[in-house]
Amino acid sequence: MVITDEKELDIKWSSPDEEGLITFLVNENGFNSDRVTKAIEKIKVAKNKSSQGRLESFFKPTVNPSVPIKRKETPVNNAKETNKKTKAGGGKKKK
Repeated sequence: MVITDEKELDIKWSSPDEEGLITFLVNENGFNSDRVTKAIEKIKVAKNKSSQGRLESFFKPTVNPSVPIKRKETPVNNAKETNKKTKAGGGKKKK
């Protein structure tokens, strides 16, 4: 049944009905009772915590964000360079 009238819709975050959950999940649907009990405990703990963390908690603080990060200098390759000309591709051959 879908309720579309907002006046009838009354959702509240309350403690879970432990006996009802255990009856439905364990007795009627064959879930493991230990796992269901642990999940109910997690729900109780979550209800007592703050609802949402701050966005800043996902990022590491930077030392000074206004100064650009310097790139490492790449070493110069001291290998001998050859002065060979490369052949150009394409074009018509002269006769």
